[in-house]
Amino acid sequence: MKIILKPLKFEMKWTNANKGILFALLVVSMSACNTQTVEDGLIGRWQYQSIEKHQQTALPVGKDDVLEFKSNGRFEYHLALANKHKSGEWQLKDKTLHLTYHQPDTIRLFELDVISKDHLKFHEGEVVFDLNRAY
Repeated sequence: MKIILKPLKFEMKWTNANKGILFALLVVSMSACNTQTVEDGLIGRWQYQSIEKHQQTALPVGKDDVLEFKSNGRFEYHLALANKHKSGEWQLKDKTLHLTYHQPDTIRLFELDVISKDHLKFHEGEVVFDLNRAY
């Protein structure tokens, strides 16, 4: 008796399910290569939504009130309704945001509570700052 082995043929039909699985694998592999640090996530313009203490308004905010973190380590904010305009340097250490102000020279420490693509929330003591990404 003679046994003849034939090579197996594998044919895959491009069904919607197969295409979906392939697309999901591509998305997962691409997102794994695109890592962003928390510092990178902070960079940009943020619009103040509220500044509260004990869940009550500590400072009024308007639509033009913004905080900007620059990639060169500088920051500036403008709170027009409260007539506050400051600038200085920023640095992130662990989950603590260090803001070094000029005139007067001051260093303030803020604890990060939330940071995502579009939402930033941090606090200093009992004062909570809530911001959204400004586009």
